[in-house]
Amino acid sequence: MTATCWEPLPLSNKPVREILYSGNGKDGDLTISYADGSTGTVGGQHVSISCIGPVQLTVESLDDLNLAIRLVGAGLTISSGRIVNHYTRDDALAAEFRDDLGRWVEGGCRDLGIVTPVELELAIGE
Repeated sequence: MTATCWEPLPLSNKPVREILYSGNGKDGDLTISYADGSTGTVGGQHVSISCIGPVQLTVESLDDLNLAIRLVGAGLTISSGRIVNHYTRDDALAAEFRDDLGRWVEGGCRDLGIVTPVELELAIGE
């Protein structure tokens, strides 16, 4: 087994309206809704979120098999984040993945188009 190669997410101190994880135990999507109205989605194979400060967590049933887990909070920001880059054995693909990450956090509604582990650290701003 190869070592996991984490890439930092270029989201430091980006204001967030909501973090949503939706799906079931096998397939799920992590969607970050930013304060400016744009969104970023990635298939979440494993999602870990920690927070410094109070957040509201809501779990709701979407249907017989799927749940939605929402995190919201006044002044919510992503203080740091990282994502696994599965393309580290190929320099060109690894660089393309990093470029895709840069576009993923730009304005608009973007889907990264892969399923990969993601870790986020949230904070509550003033």
